[in-house]
Amino acid sequence: MSSWEQVYQKWDSYEDLNASLKLELDTLKENKTALEDAFYKELTFGTGGMRGVLGPGRTG
Repeated sequence: MSSWEQVYQKWDSYEDLNASLKLELDTLKENKTALEDAFYKELTFGTGGMRGVLGPGRTG
């Protein structure tokens, strides 16, 4: 199992995860490419003012 899959499993098994995030995770399960994209690395700060939609995963 790769590192991103281990992180995903940790998120997926977290009992107190917000219901909307849990729903997004369930949707991502159907698309392994999107799932990997959400968990393959940690989001770094110092984005130069860039903003985006937040969601589940380390890059979300």
